[in-house]
Amino acid sequence: MKDLHDHMKPAILGMLLLLAGVFFYLADRPPDRIYFIQQIGTHFSLFDNTPLLFGKLGKWLPTFLHVVAFSLFTAVLINHSRKGVAVVCAAWAGINIFMEFGQKYSDTAISLIPAWFNQIPVLKNTAPYFQRGTFDPLDLFAAAGGAVAAYILVYLTTKASLGSKECARAQV
Repeated sequence: MKDLHDHMKPAILGMLLLLAGVFFYLADRPPDRIYFIQQIGTHFSLFDNTPLLFGKLGKWLPTFLHVVAFSLFTAVLINHSRKGVAVVCAAWAGINIFMEFGQKYSDTAISLIPAWFNQIPVLKNTAPYFQRGTFDPLDLFAAAGGAVAAYILVYLTTKASLGSKECARAQV
């Protein structure tokens, strides 16, 4: 049971970081620019009532948190080998970098979106994401930094060297 608990630590940490990301959006982004707020039918936001809590960090913090959180979630599903965790972290950084370039080249990105995306609630926001988003080169560094941070956090939270027999046995 302890092995299972240790194995789930990256996912638990990922969930906490994802919640921090939600708080960021509620505090530092206008409610009309937050997809999940629009979908639940409320305009709960701290944006108009507080100064920007995250300052300049707020421009790239969501990218960093997204890569870290989703890398940690995915790492739980794979063998904690050095190579496996590195591939997961690099993949999430790559996805975020791809999405960032989609904001820079929005016309091309939008033309590649299949029509069936509009039939799936989470995916129908893809075109507006590219249309309204702003390319920021610092987001590219945030994605790469998030991948490195996630790799280190998997190592630290599993209390085993990546690739060790103990960590591999913790798989369920």
